[in-house]
Amino acid sequence: MIVGEYRNQTTSVLFTYPIKRRKLIAAKLIVILAFTFGVILFSDILLGSILVAADRYHPFVEDSLAMKQVQSMLNAYVVSSLSAAAMALIPLAFSMRKHSVTATMVSSVLLVLIVCSGFDGPLVSIDAALAIQLTLGVAGLAIAWLSMLRLETNDVN
Repeated sequence: MIVGEYRNQTTSVLFTYPIKRRKLIAAKLIVILAFTFGVILFSDILLGSILVAADRYHPFVEDSLAMKQVQSMLNAYVVSSLSAAAMALIPLAFSMRKHSVTATMVSSVLLVLIVCSGFDGPLVSIDAALAIQLTLGVAGLAIAWLSMLRLETNDVN
């Protein structure tokens, strides 16, 4: 969304409005964060619900699901969705250098390949460690912040 507007030169028209550039970019980043968070959380809850519903008709999970487990799963879904939404901002660093949508897509795919790859199945992946998820999330937020700081000087020229 942001890189496409830079590439198509529509940001120069947007920046003529009497609104600070940082606020405009911050609004776009918030939209990206909220959309990514909402879609990931919705898909996690939907797939979890489908799993529970399928287990009622074809029992393949041995234990029953308690409310305490549901609450801990929802908490894990929210934390995972927040960190994934913040990680979605990491490709912004690569794409803002060349104002290239292709660089955004390639860096996004590479990031997902690195983060979600498992060495010995899904239990030993980088995504399984909460500290790594949160660190990458903070890195995404830092990249977004630095992009907003550079906006006044480098990104407009």
